[in-house]
Amino acid sequence: MHRTLKRILRVLCLETIPDWEKILPQALFALRTVIHDSTGFSPAELVHGKNLRTPVMLLYEKLTEEHVESSVVDYVFQLVMYLPLEVHPSKHQRELEV
Repeated sequence: MHRTLKRILRVLCLETIPDWEKILPQALFALRTVIHDSTGFSPAELVHGKNLRTPVMLLYEKLTEEHVESSVVDYVFQLVMYLPLEVHPSKHQRELEV
């Protein structure tokens, strides 16, 4: 992994900015979003359970307009609606264990 990171930084430093510290976040993001042959998953997917959305994905979503994100208000509303449904079975299970 370190060899790959060095290679990415070397290429980016030659093409753009000579200060590797400034492009380190972009290099790490690139490493974390690439699917590995050995696992079939990206490191980000293994850690977070989903793929990170890259700038290309965001551009594609904007162009196709197929991906519609719900607003924060919708998310909170869904959370408030479904949370009691999730808590209730847990409470019932605890009562059965006692």
